Amino acid sequence: MSPASAVLDGMTLGAAAAGGALSGSAAGAAITRWPNGLTLGAPARSRCDACGSSIRARDLIPIVSWLALRGRCRSCRAVIDARHLALELLAATLAVLVVSVHGPTVRALLLLLGAVALLVATATDIADRIIPDRLTRPLAIIGVGGLGLAWAAGAVAPGPARVALAWSLGVPAALWVLTLVADRRGQARPVGGGDIKLLIGVLAIAGLVPSGAPRVLLMTVVIAGSIASVGLLAGRLHRRSRMPLAPAITAAFLLVVLTPASMSDTVAAIGGPTWFR
Repeated sequence: MSPASAVLDGMTLGAAAAGGALSGSAAGAAITRWPNGLTLGAPARSRCDACGSSIRARDLIPIVSWLALRGRCRSCRAVIDARHLALELLAATLAVLVVSVHGPTVRALLLLLGAVALLVATATDIADRIIPDRLTRPLAIIGVGGLGLAWAAGAVAPGPARVALAWSLGVPAALWVLTLVADRRGQARPVGGGDIKLLIGVLAIAGLVPSGAPRVLLMTVVIAGSIASVGLLAGRLHRRSRMPLAPAITAAFLLVVLTPASMSDTVAAIGGPTWFR
C-alpha cells in the first residue's frame, strides 16, 4: 500500500468514526427523549437532566466533550449518564467496522443507519418494552427505499432485490396475521407490534447484503430461542414472559453485516443451502 493510499484509508476511517460518533450522539438523544413523548427537534437545545440548564455547543462534541468535562455537567457538576459516551463509542466503532467490510459506499451508510437504529430499538425495548413508531416508520421508508434505489442503480441484482423485498414485507405481514389470530383467541401475541414494524426496515436494509434478509431472520430465531431457553431453565423467564426481541434482531443484523462470509457457512449449516437463496 502506498503512503497516499494509507493516508486516504486513514482519512476515510476517521471520517467514518466521526460520523458514527455523531449518529451515536443522536441515538442517545432519541433514547432519552422518545419514551417521554419528546422529539429530537423539541426542545431544540439539549438540557442537563439535573439542573435543566442548556448545554452549549462546545459541550455537545461527541466523545470529546464528555471526556473534557470528565462526565459532569459544566453548570452544576452533576454526573452525565455514561450511556451517552458508550453509545458514541459503540457507533463510531461500528462505523469503522462497516466501512472496513463494505467500503466507503452508500450501502455502508445504509447498513450503519440500520445498526444505529437497532441500538436505539434495543435500548428502548429493554428499558421500556417499547420500540417507538418514530424509529420504525422512517427506518422502514429508508430500508425499502434504499433497497429500491440500489436495485435501480444496479448495486443489487434484480433477483436478490425482489427476494429481499419479499422477505421484508412478507414476513412482517405474516407475523401481523398471527398476532390478529392470537388476539381473537385471547392468547398471548407471538411477537410485539413494534418488533413487527422494526423487521420491515431491518430486513430491507439487510437485503443490501447477499441473502441478508433471510439470514438475519434465521439468526434472530436462533439467538432469541437460545436466550429464551436459558431464561426458562434458569427460572428467569416463564412461558408467558414478554422477552425483548430487539436485542436478538440487533445481534443477528450485526453478525450478518460484519461477517457476511462466515455467516454464509453458519446459516447454510443451520437452515440448509437452499433456505436463503
